[in-house]
Amino acid sequence: MIIEDRSLLFTASIYDSYQWLINSRGSYIEKAYNDFMRQLTRASWTATPAIQRGMEFEKAVYQFAEDKSSEQLVDMPISEEVKQIVEAVRGGEFQKKLKKIETIDGQSFCLYGKADVFFSNCIKDIKTTNVFKRSKYENSIQHKLYCYIARVPSFEYLVAEFQDKEIIQHFEKVRIDYSDFEQLGSLIKEKVIDFWNFIQNDEELLNAYLNKFCLY
Repeated sequence: MIIEDRSLLFTASIYDSYQWLINSRGSYIEKAYNDFMRQLTRASWTATPAIQRGMEFEKAVYQFAEDKSSEQLVDMPISEEVKQIVEAVRGGEFQKKLKKIETIDGQSFCLYGKADVFFSNCIKDIKTTNVFKRSKYENSIQHKLYCYIARVPSFEYLVAEFQDKEIIQHFEKVRIDYSDFEQLGSLIKEKVIDFWNFIQNDEELLNAYLNKFCLY
């Protein structure tokens, strides 16, 4: 199937949701399907406490980076981990939209993302978690997609591991570097094709994807 009147939207978050669905087993399948459908239809949702914490933390980091100099930051009553993250993003462009129109197997796609912090040589993404697992970030499609779209060679996840909802226990950096963008592009195209083939085999998902998700 080729949709000729538009470029179909592809994002890291919708791919992650698709991956969760195809890898779900047993009682998790129904929930994964419903969650995927909610994303495709752009249904309203309520942030969990963990997600809300992450959004508030990210906003605070941006504000410190924009309003406080390095010298002012030294004397502020915030943890060393927060200060390290602030310094890591200082000077970057926050919430930069990334977009690339790519024809894959005859179908036009809009590869899209929003970089937390953009530098010309590195994209950085702020993450919060209760338990740090390096493989979670290394296996993500996000850095692959963003580096390919922007043709930026490096990506860093800046991960704040919280001991409770307010105290950071650890700060970890996960850095990925690329030199072969042709190989990276081939990998992204494979993932887009897998996603698109799956969508086409379910009429309900296809309708939601074309008539809700791709209205951007």
